[in-house]
Amino acid sequence: MLDGCHMKLAKRMNIIKPSGTIAMAEKARSLERSGRTIYHLDVGEPDFDTPAHIKEAAIQAIKSGFTHYTSSRGILELRQAISEDLSKRSIEANPEREIIVTPGAKHALYCSCLATLNPGDEVLVLAPTWPTHFQCVEIAGARAIEVPCGAAYCLDEEALKARLTDKSKMILISSPNNPTGGIVDKNDIKTIVDLAVDHDLLILSDEVYDRIVYNGLNVRSVASFDDARERSIVINGFSKAYAMTGWRLGYAFANEKIIEAMTRLQQSTTTCPASFIQKAGVSALKGPQDLIEKTESWRFSFEGSTRLNRKDG
Repeated sequence: MLDGCHMKLAKRMNIIKPSGTIAMAEKARSLERSGRTIYHLDVGEPDFDTPAHIKEAAIQAIKSGFTHYTSSRGILELRQAISEDLSKRSIEANPEREIIVTPGAKHALYCSCLATLNPGDEVLVLAPTWPTHFQCVEIAGARAIEVPCGAAYCLDEEALKARLTDKSKMILISSPNNPTGGIVDKNDIKTIVDLAVDHDLLILSDEVYDRIVYNGLNVRSVASFDDARERSIVINGFSKAYAMTGWRLGYAFANEKIIEAMTRLQQSTTTCPASFIQKAGVSALKGPQDLIEKTESWRFSFEGSTRLNRKDG
């Protein structure tokens, strides 16, 4: 057996920090087990169960023997359903060449960074944001450059321009934003697109909260802008909107070259998403869309936590 002093980990592990949100969630669960009442403001976990028709689709897939490997891009049926869903947001995506299904949106983020970034590249990250965004960039060998946003995640155009260099490769945005809940409005997105075009940058857009929107606000995907379509990578998934966090099902939309590279990465890592879970994804997109009721339940939670914070603060 090797002594600990000779068991040296890879230097890249210095980049990967323990997840603060997961640590907080585990602490909260421990307190709950001890009988404490806990209000969860940690991980993005819906407080309702996966809809019955989605669970039933997975059960039927298992019973019918749909339990083998699938295409590393995901089953075509699901990619077609994703394409149809994207078209509702003014994004026309070829399901055979421009979409990849992944075991969770986080894996799509990592694959997109590994497929497009080189050591020394710089990524302009609109902040505050989910800490994993920084780690995805840094594990790919690139440097994450934080770009502070104004209140409610409003773009500070001058701050973004000031951080542009000849090493800039990508702009990373998260809208609706985790953790602020702010939305990048269409004028700010147009500014980002124009800068990306002028400086030949990619745009990585994390849109996993795009259905959790209150007060009639609209979310505009960066890829819906004609000038941005070929340089955009859109990340989304099923965890938040369909209460499928534990199922681990996400996807990415990008141009054919990027998706092909991400497919090779997936072939060499996870191979493919679980087959029967992909069938559940089809049911999620094609089945009942009771998202308004779920969004309303989150709005009440949001308003309640806001009142609680004001009371304690």
